[in-house]
Amino acid sequence: LRIRQQCLAHLPGPAGAQPVAPCGPVHSAVSIASGGRPLAMAVIEEVQEAESDTNDIDAAKEGEPEADAAEGDDAEVAGTSAGGDADSVKEHEFQKGKSEYNKGNYEGALKAWKTSLMSAKYILDKGLYKDKPEQLKEVRDMELTLLINMAQGYLKTGDWSKAVEFADKALARDPKNTKALYRKSSALMSLMSFSEAVAVLESLLDIDPKNPAAISLL
Repeated sequence: LRIRQQCLAHLPGPAGAQPVAPCGPVHSAVSIASGGRPLAMAVIEEVQEAESDTNDIDAAKEGEPEADAAEGDDAEVAGTSAGGDADSVKEHEFQKGKSEYNKGNYEGALKAWKTSLMSAKYILDKGLYKDKPEQLKEVRDMELTLLINMAQGYLKTGDWSKAVEFADKALARDPKNTKALYRKSSALMSLMSFSEAVAVLESLLDIDPKNPAAISLL
């Protein structure tokens, strides 16, 4: 606000008035603070980095975001004739799910993530990237992230059993994933399966002894 006020103070006055020098020191300070880039671009980049960390899908809070398709849903993915098409659907729906989640539309987020997960499953089942190890790893990582996010989405909608189911699917791929462990324990607490929840939390704390989210549940 101080920066804005200083800049406003240097705006030209009425017609005929002497032009005032631009807010040079302020502009310099802003440029330095943003690494020599325009302030708006620096802020946008910071927001994008923070958003990426939050959902990565890996990353920030244990309680914040990263399905098996019903038979009738298979046709939706079957229409993707090549890996590029499935990959495009996977990424688009993943981002859409993040957007819906951040808006509080958890049902919408789950729907988008389910479609993204179906696309990832299609790519893996068809072996579309079997000769491209880097891209194959990206799809497998995305699949794990989607499973973790689905568990979080079901926590938000109060479907505790589904949250446990998707956390377990994530743990089948990465048994030491702290987000999946935390979300499973949270769902078990809500299901009043306290002994199981504590056992999962203890496993989490064996991996990350200072995990504040896990400690707060004990």
